[in-house]
Amino acid sequence: MHPIPPRRSPADIGGNVAENARRRALLKYGLTVHNIQRLEVVTMAGEVLEIGGAALDAPGYDLLALMTGSEGLLGVITLR
Repeated sequence: MHPIPPRRSPADIGGNVAENARRRALLKYGLTVHNIQRLEVVTMAGEVLEIGGAALDAPGYDLLALMTGSEGLLGVITLR
């Protein structure tokens, strides 16, 4: 994936998370999914889900990584 061209306006935070966007600072900070602890997501059914938590390796499925990079297919990422 190529970085956002400088002639375009910068993307929103939700868009970067939904695309798991890689930026020029990839080598310094890592992937977007590695810098997120918690997400608020609105599903297509209208449910509001809070995914993630304070623990980095919580038991169960990694829904945070699933939503990060889903390109909005599974839900819309919102800010609180």
